[in-house]
Amino acid sequence: MDFDVSALPAYVNQESDEILSAANYGFKTGSIVAWQEGIKLTDALHYLETDPTRQAGTCSLTADGDATFTQKTITVANLAYKLQFCMQDLIPKWTQRRLPAGSNAEDEVFTFGEEITTNVLEKIEQDNEISVWNGSIATGTGINAFFDGFIQLIDTAATAVNGNPTGITAATGITVSNAFGIARGMADLVPVAVKQKSDLTLFMGTDSYDLYANNLMDLNLFHHVSEGNYDSKMPLKNVRVVGVPGLDGTNRMFCGSASNFVVGSDMMNEYEEAKSWFDENTDLTFLQIKYKMGTQVKFVNEVVEFTLVP
Repeated sequence: MDFDVSALPAYVNQESDEILSAANYGFKTGSIVAWQEGIKLTDALHYLETDPTRQAGTCSLTADGDATFTQKTITVANLAYKLQFCMQDLIPKWTQRRLPAGSNAEDEVFTFGEEITTNVLEKIEQDNEISVWNGSIATGTGINAFFDGFIQLIDTAATAVNGNPTGITAATGITVSNAFGIARGMADLVPVAVKQKSDLTLFMGTDSYDLYANNLMDLNLFHHVSEGNYDSKMPLKNVRVVGVPGLDGTNRMFCGSASNFVVGSDMMNEYEEAKSWFDENTDLTFLQIKYKMGTQVKFVNEVVEFTLVP
């Protein structure tokens, strides 16, 4: 006599409580550039520039030179992520196994709260990475509509050094054959005073970094060792080359002092502070993250920018 199991549904093991999430990349750019805290709306960045004139050392005194003060402003946007959850939605599925005993308790406990909060914070870091480069109040959409990012500020100023003097076109693009040459050429074009900076950095997308790294290998520069995740030193140059996800898909590169790029906020990493609470009037659990963020580039004329020619 045989078993007849044809009337049963296929078995799925529901015993594991492990929650898996898709991969998210962090706010890498935020760990490299400078931060200015304490900004509620708009703060000023103050600059001082002198132009003393060398003279012969005689007994007479002829004053020649000025000290000039200038400023830029950095404006932050108020940003928020607000979610709500009804714990009773978990009852019909395997998720009920996490609910505590008691009808009141199952509403009041933020079941899966740790996993949800962690995943939300990872998504916020990902949004920050994209928007600090691609944000534009005038033309941005979605997460990029709240403040101007580095690209918008640099393009609007139009005083950056042209990092594509040979006119590499969009038709040619950034390739495994020219990526290292582009990066090396940009490093050569950095203003001489900036070349001495200890934080001189060339930012590119991780897509461009892959081409850059493969170009190095094709040139048999296998001794060139990466210093981290999409992070290395350009051979024989005082330049840190980093691939940041925020520049992926842009075909843009920027080289300058990392401290020349500023992220403004009320508190550094304020977006990591999540608040959750249970509302007795609605039987809902709420999760909220609020923070402020904006960007500024101190001296755009000290940045070398690469753009493909249309």
